[in-house]
Amino acid sequence: MMGRFRTMIVLKYYTSQNIKILKKILILSFFIFFGCSSNEIQNQLNLQEMEIQLEKGEFPKTTSILVSQKGKMVYEKYFGDGRLGLLNDTRSVTKSITSIVVGKMIQDGNISGVEDKIFPYLNSEVIINDSIKANIQIKDLLTMSSSFLANDSDDLSPGNEDNMHKQDDWLKWIINLPVKQNYLRDESGFGPFRYATINAVLMGNVIEKAVAQPVDKYIINALLNPLGIDNYEFQYSPMKEVMTGGGLRLRSRDLLKIGELVQNKGVFQKVHLIPKDWINECLTVHRTDDDSGAGYGYYFWNFQFPVSEDRRINGWFMAGNGGNIVLILPELKSVIVVTRTNYNSPTQAMETIQLVSKYIIPKLLK
Repeated sequence: MMGRFRTMIVLKYYTSQNIKILKKILILSFFIFFGCSSNEIQNQLNLQEMEIQLEKGEFPKTTSILVSQKGKMVYEKYFGDGRLGLLNDTRSVTKSITSIVVGKMIQDGNISGVEDKIFPYLNSEVIINDSIKANIQIKDLLTMSSSFLANDSDDLSPGNEDNMHKQDDWLKWIINLPVKQNYLRDESGFGPFRYATINAVLMGNVIEKAVAQPVDKYIINALLNPLGIDNYEFQYSPMKEVMTGGGLRLRSRDLLKIGELVQNKGVFQKVHLIPKDWINECLTVHRTDDDSGAGYGYYFWNFQFPVSEDRRINGWFMAGNGGNIVLILPELKSVIVVTRTNYNSPTQAMETIQLVSKYIIPKLLK
């Protein structure tokens, strides 16, 4: 009571202007207090067991984990060198952004569809004068099944991504690559699957020619700006060619936005940014990776995540070296973002699969 009384006496001598200032201070203090506890409100998902394993070093070099369900963030936490504003180097995760904007191009009439051959866009005599290369279609690039002799899993492959980074002119180098011997399409119309970043880089060149503007500007205007993503960092070749095979650095929350866009079939805040049919096409298994058994759509991977001995959950994901993943779980209406920097580790991919399968997905099922 004495404290209240003193406050009343003090206020009696304040001018009206000072009272306004005091009110502003009290309001600001209110927001600061509740803002500090926002993580407690946000982290509705109890992942304490996972956090204990991370502290033990079970999933090394994890920098952030974000989870949303039914469009709401239910978990967000940063670890190690991770932080809210960090532009994450998720490597090939952002290949999927290249395929997403192709749907926008089809909608706007920049290309007629995935059956289009690439040579009219690139206008390269090397491609035109080679009967096999001249037959390469956009869908071949999107499904890693083009005729180029390229395989990122084979260090000796001529078109291995590491060889590309040694070049000044990526496009010239790619179109001059040899082709696979006895290249044939199967009954579904696709050639054999070989994961190779050069396909996504070449797709970026097709986009650039089709929309008649730099592909980074197109991605910014068609996708990043509408999603409210204003902090990003593209990677370029020595000749300033845009790296559309990954490397686009984004904040974890912005990676979650892209996952949410896919989860919502191309809709963001009730605005249809990407056609629903195109998202469905991206999330359709067109090829299968024989080594892992995982399915592949248009720069999206598909995997059945084991959550118990008798249950698996279907997931589509954007994946990158280091153990990075943006996982879309349609059945659970959830998106999971895991950023890591465990680059080139032979176990990084399986570690992340174990992380989400054992510690996160089961919690979303409850």
